[in-house]
Amino acid sequence: MRFQYLADHERQYVIRKACRSLGISRSGFYAYRIRIPSNRQLENELLSGKIRTLFEQHSGRYGAKRITHCLKDEGIKINRKRVAKLMRAMGLLAKGARRAYKNCQRQHTHHAGPNLIQQDGIAIHRNEVWLGDILNYDRAAGSGYLSHAVAKQRSNSLEQQEKQSVRLCLHGIILQEIEAPAGA
Repeated sequence: MRFQYLADHERQYVIRKACRSLGISRSGFYAYRIRIPSNRQLENELLSGKIRTLFEQHSGRYGAKRITHCLKDEGIKINRKRVAKLMRAMGLLAKGARRAYKNCQRQHTHHAGPNLIQQDGIAIHRNEVWLGDILNYDRAAGSGYLSHAVAKQRSNSLEQQEKQSVRLCLHGIILQEIEAPAGA
């Protein structure tokens, strides 16, 4: 890498000083300049061209695994990791398959139950309307369920009642952990 950088920019630098600052020998640099590419480098250049062609042929959707299979179909014996390394060096990254959004359910099989409180949620007298919730939790002492119920009244605002119900839930969890046996 350092030899290649210096070979690309040798007209801009004094070779002796550049070699000293890069920590390479001058003889090594000059040997690098006249060295012919190895068989592996030549193979990688040919494979890189074929990989890029296959990648573009399939609109950037094929990754290393699929390209390896295509190359094997052409009779080229190659490892998937080598293909991945060459793709990474060329900056090729597969887009992935286009898939439909599967969580969208257009026809629901379940329907909401009847509204027994007629969207009102606020009672005139005590003990008329109660709201409840169940919480499933996992803690170090074990898992469990915690339920609470809150009476809806006109005097308290909805935010205050929600804050109170959260406080009650947390208080219940803390109490249960304190009361849990040591080995549980």
